[in-house]
Amino acid sequence: MTVTHPRPAVALALSLLLLGLAGCEGCGCEQSRLVTFGLDAGPRPGQSAPVANVPTLEGDGASRGDFVPSAARILPAGTQRVELSGEPVAVADGELRAILLVDVDGDGDQDAYVLHTRGTQAPSPAAPASPQTDGTGRGGAPNASSTAAPRSTPPSTPAELVLSLARVGGPLSLSELGQLAVPAGCALEQAHGETLAPTLISLGAQFACPTGPASLSAVASVEPQPRLMERVSLLPPVPAAGSAPSTDNPGAEAATATVQPLSLALRAEDRNADGAADLVARVALGAGEDAVSVELQWMVGASGMSRDRAEPEATLRSLANAAADPLTRQPEVAMRGAQRVLALHGALCSESGAARIQLGSVTGLPCGRSRGAGKAAAVVAAAHAQAGDVFETAAALDRLEDPAIALSDAERRMVTRALGRAPGPRGLSMRKLADVAGRAGLDFLDEHHVQLPGGRVVSLREPATSNGTSASPSPAPTPAPPGSPEAVAADDAQPSSPPLAETVEPVATDGNSTGDAPGASLPPPRPNAGLIVDPSGRFRVQRLGRGCASYVVELAALDPILHGPPRVAPLGPLDAPRCSADTPPTLEAPDDGGFTALGWAPQGLLLARGAALWVVPLTDEARPAGDPFSLDADTLPPAPVNGPGISRDGTRYVTALPMGLVLHTLGPDASVTLLRPTGWGDLPSDAPVRGLAMSPSGRAAVVQRGGAVYLLTW
Repeated sequence: MTVTHPRPAVALALSLLLLGLAGCEGCGCEQSRLVTFGLDAGPRPGQSAPVANVPTLEGDGASRGDFVPSAARILPAGTQRVELSGEPVAVADGELRAILLVDVDGDGDQDAYVLHTRGTQAPSPAAPASPQTDGTGRGGAPNASSTAAPRSTPPSTPAELVLSLARVGGPLSLSELGQLAVPAGCALEQAHGETLAPTLISLGAQFACPTGPASLSAVASVEPQPRLMERVSLLPPVPAAGSAPSTDNPGAEAATATVQPLSLALRAEDRNADGAADLVARVALGAGEDAVSVELQWMVGASGMSRDRAEPEATLRSLANAAADPLTRQPEVAMRGAQRVLALHGALCSESGAARIQLGSVTGLPCGRSRGAGKAAAVVAAAHAQAGDVFETAAALDRLEDPAIALSDAERRMVTRALGRAPGPRGLSMRKLADVAGRAGLDFLDEHHVQLPGGRVVSLREPATSNGTSASPSPAPTPAPPGSPEAVAADDAQPSSPPLAETVEPVATDGNSTGDAPGASLPPPRPNAGLIVDPSGRFRVQRLGRGCASYVVELAALDPILHGPPRVAPLGPLDAPRCSADTPPTLEAPDDGGFTALGWAPQGLLLARGAALWVVPLTDEARPAGDPFSLDADTLPPAPVNGPGISRDGTRYVTALPMGLVLHTLGPDASVTLLRPTGWGDLPSDAPVRGLAMSPSGRAAVVQRGGAVYLLTW
């Protein structure tokens, strides 16, 4: 910065001349205009652009001793030199953006708080979006009373925003009070500032960033030795992983929801009745009727300011309680209110990992394990469950385990009751079919017979015996020759550890079944039961996982000697790939990305991912034949399909979630229905789903959880 120091007498004369010129009307004098140095309409090169018509504290209110707020004079982009009381002030590495005149030391001279930039960032590759305003001019947007000159140069991308003080009445100098770091790639759009109270001022600026708007505000004291009291920054949104929201899992609301605008309004109030003005910052998320806000407050004392740490948690709890009130009668209203609470928690609290507020150099406010956000998350889960939103409910239930929130037992019971009220098919029931030791091989042989892991066949129409199976034993499977496709499939269906003796406990029945006659023979077991095999019977799905560029599926030959080693086909791309898309796919990790293999049709493999059905085109040799794609819900899939959990025509299939099974129906009357029978919630929560099959009619399913198989009918 360059500052010249005329003699005191000359400075006084220049000050009187400037005041006289500012008061002239109709004289056409050029000094009454704020002009950027270097413009055609401004001063000649080497001259300064004067600051004229700057509002002061003088006025009707001032004459009565009342406080009258004054707005800062906004300088246009590109301003590097101005005149202040006849003395030039210039910055070499940045721009002057706003000046606020206040008599800080009571000597009768209007001193100046100066907002200027320092340094320059590299230009952002993305065009910045226009920031939102809150219409108050107190930190969130320029005040209507602030006088802004038209911008004639492109917005700058400074490295820092600096607040300095220029004292008038003696040798003019700029004293730096503090600085704020500008987020990367953000362009300064508009400065703003005003006096908040006789003892507090604020100056700041709005920025346009590649991902959305941002704002930086500095609050300083008005006293003989002014201090920077607080720095409040609203950061631009951070894009979620991936370039676009996933349409396959509509329940991922926290990651894919549209980012709401965040605004700041600063004001001063005496909150503790000590006669001193305290600082209040209203942070609002959203706009219009959907806006939700919290007030942060700082108490001002002799040693500075201290923030009330009860916020934002107190407001989050209050908003969550209000959102829960209409849950039973108007679940959609309750859900919208609770989602706003969760969004506010995410924007403010450091524990969320996505905070967009910064005080000083610390990002996010400490909220601890938020009870307010926990109740809001429970309301969202309950509302989705009551509405029958299957995958949205699943995502909301996952959020209940977030370590950043806390739930009470009553709130968990509320969610459980809502799951019990979730829409489902009439007559849905569940009973235990058998205890098993095998890990694979569960399948329907026909509408009335199920093959259990390990090869045992049971009848669903015959009363159970004391060991839980039908009265007629099924013939033991004939051992297959070593190395044959049947032998390979049978080996893969068994546990990797030494096989255990299978035990089956008694199963209670209603005594009304009229099925197979006692002693009737059962269908023989099928060697490939529970496996997804291609139409030719040569290949099967072995496992799903993740490669360096995409999720992948590994396809193995039932006879490796004849058909070679496993093939790997790509599925959906990764959000953050580590190699190019044309890299030959390999399976590196067991992460399946939410894909579940369902069946094999002549055109390729069918997989479920959330509510979507995916097709992976394959050749007759189980090699990729095109890019994977998802089908619309009203589009019928390729058929016939081989797979335990999908009908032959592909119009119905079942998948598993921790909260229950999901029945998917495709075609003109497409639907997704939760199957959560009475007793499902009593099953051990740590029992994984190891096998799942649907009957040919699509009216029953068997599921293996841990070491037991259960039959669901509807």
